[in-house]
Amino acid sequence: MLISSCLLIVALLLWISTGLGAFFYGQYLGIQTTCRAQVRTAHQGVL
Repeated sequence: MLISSCLLIVALLLWISTGLGAFFYGQYLGIQTTCRAQVRTAHQGVL
């Protein structure tokens, strides 16, 4: 259990250091903002 958690932390650090973590986080935030904008425009269209 302890060994697997240590490997998980190391893998996570490597993943973040490569910049993939930041890239996917940015993609996630971008998708969230576009969804919110679409919901707002849909509500305005209904009103």
